Amino acid sequence: MRTNTLTLFSLFIVATILFGCKKQDWNVTIQSQVQFKASTDEITIAGKQFVMDEIRIDLSDIRIAGDRIQSNPIDIVLADNASTDFLHATSVKPFDLPIGTYTQMSFSTTIESNGSPSVNISGTYDLANGNTYDVVIALEIDQDIITLLTDSDGSNTILIEEDSQKTIAITLDTEILFSNLIPGLWNAAAVTNNNGSQTIQVDALNNTNIYNAINNKVGESFVVQLQ
Repeated sequence: MRTNTLTLFSLFIVATILFGCKKQDWNVTIQSQVQFKASTDEITIAGKQFVMDEIRIDLSDIRIAGDRIQSNPIDIVLADNASTDFLHATSVKPFDLPIGTYTQMSFSTTIESNGSPSVNISGTYDLANGNTYDVVIALEIDQDIITLLTDSDGSNTILIEEDSQKTIAITLDTEILFSNLIPGLWNAAAVTNNNGSQTIQVDALNNTNIYNAINNKVGESFVVQLQ
């Protein structure tokens, strides 16, 4: 009889704990953002420095999708990304990210030209004699950017908890972007006079070898991380 009484009492305690616990609301979201930046604004090409003062890339809708263990999948779309500034880390897109355990989370967007240059980079290139060339790069390209996100520990399973903040950092690695520009290719660039300034113009009609060398590295130069 004592054993039965003890068992009932134990069950009562467990039931009280279970029903007393607050049920988790999986519709809760945390403050999050997509941040655009360049790895650096200064790189070495053919032994001299190229200092960038503008990096702008036209992107289509950004989509963040994921499968959660506890609730429905997510599919978040962020629009209006045309002429996105990659040179200033203050360029961000806020969004609300539902909490939960994600078995996978993906990021996707597209570089879109829409009949005009989609990648625009400008700056100055230092010469050995102390002078500089202006550099104007305009790439009219279209390319999908798709990647699976990982958690901060490198795991494909991503835990999003309350009272936290997440950032999807989209970094344009400029070292990778210009890694195909061997000295001979760059030194052979045609230089034109543009409103009194000596200019290396890189577009579909000018310095096409350089255009193609940069174009081939655009997709690889995008590094997307969840932080």
